[in-house]
Parts: sequence; structure tokens; C-alpha cells
Amino acid sequence: MRPRLALTIVWLAAFLISLGLVLLHQLKGDISQAVSLNCIERLAALFSAYLAGMLGFWYLKPFPAARTKRGDSIRFWLAMVCAVVFNGMILLYVGRAHVTYQPGDPDVLDNVKAAVQIAGWLSFLVAPANLYYFGLKP
Repeated sequence: MRPRLALTIVWLAAFLISLGLVLLHQLKGDISQAVSLNCIERLAALFSAYLAGMLGFWYLKPFPAARTKRGDSIRFWLAMVCAVVFNGMILLYVGRAHVTYQPGDPDVLDNVKAAVQIAGWLSFLVAPANLYYFGLKP
């Protein structure tokens, strides 16, 4: 149960941090409330599919249990590495204006759009790993 909790926390933390980064832009006055809401809507749509699947599979376990502890451990670490790479890319794009902003750089909404586009490209990494890992019976 603890590995599933750790993986769920990684996803929830990435979602909350990405929302916090957008709200921080709004608090600094970099973006308007309308742009902030647009960014939050895009990020919520991005994370909702993954989080809904994970949280749903906390209760529904459609796949048979792993045959060995080692197999379960390998699946966990594969899912964790994929989740960290995926969420790291999202956070990198959403938060990069806080770190390396130069005049003429893309604005926050463009960064969020790029993060959502990259997430679409990288979804092959995390979707199957999370689906299978969270869907296994303990």
C-alpha cells in the first residue's frame, strides 16, 4: 500500500505545485485573473485523467496480483521513474518563467500550453505504467 501512496503523492504534489506556480504569477501581477483561470483549466484537464484513474484504482483492482514481490517492485519503480520524468517536464515548463525570464520570452499561458502539448507526447510513458500498476490487486 505504501508504494501506491508514494506514487499518488508524487502526482498530487506535481498538480498542486503547478497550480501554485500559476497562482504565484498572478500574485506577482505577471498575468491577469482570466489568464490564470485559463492556465488552471488546462492544468486541471491535464492532470484529471491521470489522477482520476489512480484514485479510482485505489478501490477497483481489475488486474490479478503480481506473481512475485520482485515483479511488483520493478513495476513500482518503472511507474515512479516515468511519473517523475513526466511531472518534472510539466513543472519545468510551467515554472520556467519564474527562473529564467527575459523580455520576449513566452508568457505563462504559452508555457502552460507547451506543457500540455509535451504531456500529450509523453503520455505513452505514464498512462500504461500507472494503469497497470494501480490496477493490480495487492
